[in-house]
Amino acid sequence: PDALVYEPQPNGDLSLVVLLVTPAVGDRSQIEVPLVEVKAPEVKWFGADFRHSMLNRRMHRAIEKAIDDFRPDAVYERYSLYQTAGSRICRKRGIARILEVNSLLADEQKSRLRVPWLARMVERHIWRHEKAIIAVSDTLKRLMIESAGIDEAGMAGFVITPVSEDSMRQAMA
Repeated sequence: PDALVYEPQPNGDLSLVVLLVTPAVGDRSQIEVPLVEVKAPEVKWFGADFRHSMLNRRMHRAIEKAIDDFRPDAVYERYSLYQTAGSRICRKRGIARILEVNSLLADEQKSRLRVPWLARMVERHIWRHEKAIIAVSDTLKRLMIESAGIDEAGMAGFVITPVSEDSMRQAMA
């Protein structure tokens, strides 16, 4: 569940200032923006559902602090199971948010979950209440609309685009 917190330049320049909040840092040599790393829970015997929920609590604290410190105009977040923190914080503070969705994670990870029906319910709830979503394919968009009952007319946008830095910049403009 990465949250990219954007802050447009005061001079109107379209370049963006980005702060990455993530539990999955990967190769640090490839990261060219400021970074806030959130330690992912390692307790495996509780199951994936509990770990995702614990991570959501940790992400909530980190995203809230990042927003307090950074004062962004918008947040671009990659969807992850049980991750409601970004949505709740942005809604409460009136900050624009774009959710990137790459797959139906509740279905994709159902064999690892102890409560797959709850994961599906939370996933669909998150999607139904989004104002802006980027999906990576037409098929994914269709499946999201069908499974979650998304009302596209009530959204600011639901677009299809391969994910890249350029697509994030375009979405934020």
